[in-house]
Amino acid sequence: MRSILNTINKSITDANQLFRVLCRWRGIQIYKYSKKFDYNSFLIFASLFERNVFSLDTSDLDTMYLLGLKGKAVNFELNAVLNKKQKIAYSIGRSIGSRVPLSVDVFFCLTSSILRSISKIILTSFDIALICGYSLFYLKFIHHKGQENSPIKIFRVDELYTIYFLKDKRHNSCQYYYPDFESREHKNAFITDFDDKWNFISLGIIEAQKHKEILSYLNFISPKSLLKAFSQFISLYRYELFGQKNNTFGGLISLIRSLKNANRKLLALLIYNTALSMYEDLRPNQIYIWSENQISNKSLALGLKDFLCKSDYDKINIYSYIGYIYSANSLPQYVPKRYELNRGIWGKNHFLVQDKDSRDELRSVLFNYLDIAKVNLARNSLRRNSGLTNNSINSLKSSANRYVTIIVGIDVRELFIIMVRLFSNMSPRFSQLNTDKCYVRLHPNINEKEAIKEFDRANKNFSLRVKRIEFINKDQETLSESIAKSKYCIFGNSGYLNSAVKSGSNVIAVRTSFLYGPQIQKRYLDRDNLIIV
Repeated sequence: MRSILNTINKSITDANQLFRVLCRWRGIQIYKYSKKFDYNSFLIFASLFERNVFSLDTSDLDTMYLLGLKGKAVNFELNAVLNKKQKIAYSIGRSIGSRVPLSVDVFFCLTSSILRSISKIILTSFDIALICGYSLFYLKFIHHKGQENSPIKIFRVDELYTIYFLKDKRHNSCQYYYPDFESREHKNAFITDFDDKWNFISLGIIEAQKHKEILSYLNFISPKSLLKAFSQFISLYRYELFGQKNNTFGGLISLIRSLKNANRKLLALLIYNTALSMYEDLRPNQIYIWSENQISNKSLALGLKDFLCKSDYDKINIYSYIGYIYSANSLPQYVPKRYELNRGIWGKNHFLVQDKDSRDELRSVLFNYLDIAKVNLARNSLRRNSGLTNNSINSLKSSANRYVTIIVGIDVRELFIIMVRLFSNMSPRFSQLNTDKCYVRLHPNINEKEAIKEFDRANKNFSLRVKRIEFINKDQETLSESIAKSKYCIFGNSGYLNSAVKSGSNVIAVRTSFLYGPQIQKRYLDRDNLIIV
């Protein structure tokens, strides 16, 4: 670690190297405490064992805090990719290391962040009370399991699909994750989490009861499972507070984040404790678990492994469904660890992926674990990117009438980062990308107003060479068409860039975080039509 901290000006690569060192240290801590799983499986929902870099894994904040503490400056490109929380962590470290007070701007940002966290913790506590209260109400007045007059009818199914219940899509959440859901017979969807647009999970739980093909833990709850889940919830936070030593800056932030997400941990425990009842009622032959290695993905898989008898567990096929283009260069939590595979976090370690390249990529990642894991292609109708292929792009390449098209992923900040790193006066090496106008294709979850704000912010602070942007109408033009019509395609954090590279399109892959690189599969890293920034 000392060698990483020696140079004065830190780049994205330097920060990533330090981040990886801290991740390895965290891995050692996980291994050290992992024996506790043998006696209390629910402790796997503790913050220490969470590898999601967007949630409870705070190695990114420890990275920036250490750089600030050691008085290391960050260069232009690293500064461009930092989010507000990472910048605050760096400023706090620098303030402590140099013994100077925080700047006024940072102080107000920190104060605002603390107040928002307190408010969020209060709202989360209220949500927990609502979840418990509605669960008791449901048990008393709605759920009459085994009685003929029950308003809730549970039928046995062949297939069960886990989903996030999306506020904007409601019932259509099923088809969003699994394109052929509506055409399948004898199936149900099961909610393992709710997107962030639900300020109160309890309201999402109540809303989900209106959709007959969508089930939740409520459909299988009993007084015993509710009591057990709440008891484990108390034990889990006792362990978070007193059972582990993590006296770092990131450890403190992780505890605060854990308290802010306590309602989701309670939901995970409720799912974990109702898994057996769910199986006994539905008797599914196949279970598809949407897998991003988050707490919500783990809960059902662990519950099935821990509570089903061996004969029943052996009967069912449990698939970890990877509903995105897989790349080893993507998020760290997407790379399975041995202890996760052994413990059942990835179900039966049977992965279903979107295409042959993803299959080969994941098999190479799991090369040392192929004795306990296997990777196969999902059926054609289940693949979410079935329309984006090498042939579909090439068939449209009559003429590239657009100079530059930017494909923005799920984080709207990508547009700001791409503009600053490629089109500002601070980045002269890409001066050949001179154009007055850029075409922009946004992720479906981003609205144009948010994107315009990011463009204006970049232009105001860094004087862009691009003077305006034009949004592509996604309802009138496919992604294949957007790629085919462009001389240069610029991608942030998107797996679709692999299809563009494979088709021969000119691709610029922009790193938008020091935590991970562009989602380029190994076989395309050396292509002449690919530039990695």
